Formats: sequence, C-alpha cells, structure tokens
Amino acid sequence: MTDKLKPCPFCGGENLGVDHEYDESHEPYDSWVTCFGCDSTGSISYYNKNKDDAVNNAIELWNKRERLDGA
Repeated sequence: MTDKLKPCPFCGGENLGVDHEYDESHEPYDSWVTCFGCDSTGSISYYNKNKDDAVNNAIELWNKRERLDGA
C-alpha cells in the first residue's frame, strides 16, 4: 500500500477511511477517502484495474490536497 493517510486538510482529523466501489457492468474500481470528523471526501480515483490500485490512487490523491491554512 502507498503512504499512510495524512490528516484531513479541513478539520485536521485523523478518523479517515478509504472506500471503494466496483461496477460489474464496466469492471473498473473507483475509490475515495472520507473524513469521518467533518464528512469531507477526497477526489475519486476512477477506472482502476483492481481494488489495490484504486485504494492506493485514492490515498495518493488525498495526500496531495493542500490544507486550507496553507501549512
């Protein structure tokens, strides 16, 4: 798996989860990170070949987000 999840850029929370969705009609996996502290959701990683790629890509997208305070 890729790097661990960075804290939420909105609330600083660390109660985070990675969810995924699989659609048998077109077979790719989609995945995203959710902060359970403020209900924010990261960018969705679309059209991945498998669950591991989907989760890793969602974490990478989440970790690239910038904090609102610029830190």
